[in-house]
Formats: sequence, C-alpha cells, structure tokens
Amino acid sequence: MPIVREPTQRGRGLSVNFPDPDGTQLELHTSTLAERMKVWK
Repeated sequence: MPIVREPTQRGRGLSVNFPDPDGTQLELHTSTLAERMKVWK
C-alpha cells in the first residue's frame, strides 16, 4: 500500500495518509477520538 506522506505527529498520536483502491485519500490516526478532539478545540 503506497503511503501518500510520511507519518506525522498530531497531538499525542501519529497520522498517516494513503489512497484507497478508488484513489480517495484516507487518513489513519493512532490516538483516540477523545485525544483528537482535545487538539481540535
């Protein structure tokens, strides 16, 4: 699976972007939703 960009530190977790079979870019986060929401506030 090709990675669109290198893993990036976002808040307390990592984020990695990759394309699905249709070419839509998806983002995977290693932190919890609660931790992500703290970063966005």
